[in-house]
Amino acid sequence: MDARLSELLEDVTSDRTSGAAQVTRKAAALIAGWIEMEPDPLPRNFCELGRAAIKGQPSMAPVINLINDALLELENAEQSHRNYRESLLRFVDGFTDRQHESISQTVNAALSLIHPGDRIATHSYSSTVRDLILEAKKQGIEFELVLTEGRPNLESRTLAKELGDAGVEVEFMTDMGLFAVLDEVKTVFVGADAVTRKLLINKAGTCAVAARCRQLGIPCYSLMTSEKLLAPGLEPLFSIVEHSPAEVWASAPESVKVRNIYFDQTPLDALTGLACEQGLLRPAQIEALIEARETSRLLAGSSD
Repeated sequence: MDARLSELLEDVTSDRTSGAAQVTRKAAALIAGWIEMEPDPLPRNFCELGRAAIKGQPSMAPVINLINDALLELENAEQSHRNYRESLLRFVDGFTDRQHESISQTVNAALSLIHPGDRIATHSYSSTVRDLILEAKKQGIEFELVLTEGRPNLESRTLAKELGDAGVEVEFMTDMGLFAVLDEVKTVFVGADAVTRKLLINKAGTCAVAARCRQLGIPCYSLMTSEKLLAPGLEPLFSIVEHSPAEVWASAPESVKVRNIYFDQTPLDALTGLACEQGLLRPAQIEALIEARETSRLLAGSSD
């Protein structure tokens, strides 16, 4: 593999702190690099690269979906005898605009859930939740935000600084500290790394937060774009993997087994709703959207 292409692939697979939207933009840059450097851009050649990207980020549905959609574009070009390179280049060129539009529509769908004087909370880092909070502030809505740090990599520190610099009143605390103040919160917003027909996959702790919100009668919404929806044919490519124990405890004694689990699974019916481009939806509506998604024959065939 070309050294520059290897670097672009590493940029995708090694990212452990960015939100799913940012990692997917890196995957789009990888595809653009492949188009530029690959002398024979056939679907089967791209599938090999796509599998490598998915193997590095198997818990992020947007990366899986981007590879799937790019392969569908190549497969359709093959069937209609269109130029492979031109077809995939058009697909990648439009990716950023499509992503920005999807996020904007999702933010607009959720904006009515934040009211003046609210005390809201979010768990860990989500770029879509960040955009919602910034848009609410931009529109002059005054509110307080409770933000958890996002162990083990503390990715929310960057978010806390960004939101604080934008004038948002941020209260920053440990992940478990949220449960001590959750009864003071009006609404909770979480992101999404993947959504299957029955489950939301997001930062570890999301399931407990949603369950406690339900006990307290506090609305809990997931913000997601349709790129987070995982078609049934792509589910075998998805997995929740454990990461380096050193991120949790670098100097742990040998007698202690340290586990580093980034994501957990939350039943969709534990949430109040899910905000996406189509508006505020219930789990049954999300399931219908997922069932309608198309799967690349090459990628589905590579999952076993």
